[in-house]
Parts: sequence; structure tokens; C-alpha cells
Amino acid sequence: MRPRFQYWPRSAPARMPITDIAKMYSAGFAGCEFSPNKIRAAAEKFTSYIDGQGRWAHASGDGAAHAYAIAGTGAGKLSLTFPAIGDLYAGALPGPAQQRGDCVSHGQKTANLATLCNEVLHGQPDEVSGTLEAAPKITAAGIRNGALSTEAIYWYRGHGGDGWHCSESATVSTTKAGCVVRRDFPEIGIDLTEYSGGLAGKYGRTEPPEVLGEVLNDHLIRTATRLDSLEQIADFCQNGYGINSCGGEGFSRTRDANGVARRSGSWAHSMAYLGADLRPWVHEEYGVPGLVLVQNSWGKFNGGPRRIHGTGVDIPDGSFWAKWTDISRRSSFAMSSVHGWKAKKLPNFIPKGIV
Repeated sequence: MRPRFQYWPRSAPARMPITDIAKMYSAGFAGCEFSPNKIRAAAEKFTSYIDGQGRWAHASGDGAAHAYAIAGTGAGKLSLTFPAIGDLYAGALPGPAQQRGDCVSHGQKTANLATLCNEVLHGQPDEVSGTLEAAPKITAAGIRNGALSTEAIYWYRGHGGDGWHCSESATVSTTKAGCVVRRDFPEIGIDLTEYSGGLAGKYGRTEPPEVLGEVLNDHLIRTATRLDSLEQIADFCQNGYGINSCGGEGFSRTRDANGVARRSGSWAHSMAYLGADLRPWVHEEYGVPGLVLVQNSWGKFNGGPRRIHGTGVDIPDGSFWAKWTDISRRSSFAMSSVHGWKAKKLPNFIPKGIV
């Protein structure tokens, strides 16, 4: 059995080459939690917390989908959440490559960003508060660095090392730090404009001071839910909700003609989901029920075609389509908007006559 380790090498350069990051994960580095007992305990804690939020919150994706009438909306369709990010913050994806074992916070940030951007473009006020979410102003440097902060999320992981789990980062995004804009915060003496692996480790064993928390919790995600099937992933993508995932699957650095990457090796790694394709052509071509669009946190780590089958749309750099059969064992969590779950009508990216 390969050794597992959870500490970024002290000798690593400030900007470790992407190829070296991939090699380190393949050698057994654990950026996301791999202990079954710890994963189970974290999942139980997540369920208890979400169910305790109130009758509008659902720890189970099936419950949330049916309660808010989005169940089945992604069936047989191409569902994409990333175009909204490009519309508001072109160049935010893939963002900088991680420079410590904080992949869970990178995946969480991307999921939060997808949810936020789709909510803004949806353009309807919250049915409870009446608030209409506006796009935060972000500098060009902040956008290049992913638009939202990963460090602020990672500070609440609860220990001093690296490695975390998606259920815990989802909880943090609803309670401590959600959509924290990449900008300078002179009022607390911290500049989050540019990603810093070193800054991501500033807190962990201890939480940030209360004064920081008061600033960072301005745009929290209202709730989150656990997804247990491809159908649920497609439904939540169809309605503009970002998803983070944790698991042990590795993938090739080369995409095929349709942007699909094959399973290759193992990574204890977190990656965001930004789309699902359940159209008939997928089963005809690959013999699987669907594909999921995976966004990695290693910058432009892979290559190959990016055009989505039957469309004029390219997937983001650093992403790839994965066959559902290759990722079905991963744990996945969808992020609601700042104002909760609501069915949204997203654009149709498929030309007429294409399935």
C-alpha cells in the first residue's frame, strides 16, 4: 500500500511546477481526507448540522431537489454552470495552481463562485429577504487569482497540517467564510488579492481572530446538500449550483477528442464539478449514463480538445470530462445560493437538432 502523507514539502519552491504537484499526489499526498472513519464522522456531522438549519434545509440532495422542484430537470440534458463565471469574471478559471495541500478549499471556492455567478445572472430577488444579489467588483489581479479567496475558507479547517474534507468545507462556507472576494482588506491588515499557499497556512490549528470572522462572513452560502447520484448532480448543475467533490481517483493529463480524460492512478484530492452531460450521444460513444465536468486546482495542468460535443462552447482550461463510472464513488456537495435553493432557467448551449 502506498504511503500517505499530508504535509507539503518544506523544501518546495514558492511556485511548485504543476508536473511536480501531480507527481506528489500520485505518490500518495493526501489533500483530502482518506480515512473511512473520519469521512464517516464528518458526513454524520454535516447531516446533523444541515438538518438542524430548519425546514428549508436538506442534507440529502434528493430531499432538496424534490422540495424545490428541481428533481429531473437535468435528465437527458447538457447542464453547465461555468459559463456564468466567464460572463462575469473572464479569466477566473482555472485560477492559480495550489501551492500547498489546500485542494479542498480550492474546490470549495470554485463551487461557491459558480453558485454566486449563476445567482447574479439569474437576476431575481430572494423570495424570503427580497435581496437581489449583485456581482462583487473584483480587480483584474483578483480575477486572475480565481476571483474568490481559498485561504479564508482553509483557515477554518481545524488543524495545523494539510488535508480536509468536502463536507467540512461546505459547512464552513455556510457559517464562517463563503464568497470572500479576492481583494485587499486593510481593515484587518490582510491582502487576499493574490493566492498564497503560505497565507493559507496562517490559521488552522487556531481559528482567525473574531474581528477577521466578522469581515469574512459577509457573503455566506445559505445551505448545502449531499449528492448521491449522477441524476442529482445533473439536476443541481442544470439549476446553476456549484458542486465540490472529494475522492481518490486520478486522471490522465490528456483529454480525448470530446474532452474526456481516462482514469489513471490515484489522487486523494478535491475537485469541483461545473457541469454534467446526460445526452444520448454519451451512452452511444462511451457506454456510460453520463459525463461530469471536473475542474482541477492545478492551473493548466492538462491538454487536449476542449470543445463540448455538438456545441460551440469550450470547457475551461484545467478541466476535463469524467465518465460517471469513474467518479461514482466520490462524495459530492452542492452549494445553494446566498438566498437558498431555487429553480433557475439557464441558457441552452446546444444548437437545435443536436443531442
